[in-house]
Amino acid sequence: MPYETSPGPASVVITTSGSPSPGFSFTVSPSAPGVFLSGSHAIAQNQDGTLNDAGHPIAPAGTLVVYLTGQGPLDNAVATGAAAPSQPLSRATQPYSATIGGQIAPIQFLGLTPGYVGLAQANITVPNLSRGDYPLVITVGGVAGKAADVSVGAPGSGSAAGN
Repeated sequence: MPYETSPGPASVVITTSGSPSPGFSFTVSPSAPGVFLSGSHAIAQNQDGTLNDAGHPIAPAGTLVVYLTGQGPLDNAVATGAAAPSQPLSRATQPYSATIGGQIAPIQFLGLTPGYVGLAQANITVPNLSRGDYPLVITVGGVAGKAADVSVGAPGSGSAAGN
């Protein structure tokens, strides 16, 4: 969806081989957070840069970088097809929150990933949970995204990844 598309009623007509389709109408939501998945697991990086999974969990209090789309309006708009700048950052402007395993997981940053086109990230502090896989839910503008699993390791392991 082009970034410049305004929230509200919209329609699409698809043309193939010169013949337009009948088209369809839909409503564009101001936000619709969707975490990128590998199966049911969030595509996320641990503090040490490893991909978060059961073999590479993150320790409680670590920062997990979760990749998503649908973050809504930004304070530094980026044209459709353009890479997000690193200065200034493009931050989400609607209220946002996250939970992991039903516990509040503070978000330090929610916005576009610098150097990438249309890719958002949420830098999330992992709450104090025991070892295991937990559902992560990100909410933006009152809209909760689908839960995605993240792996949490043992606390006090001395490793940012919690191995």
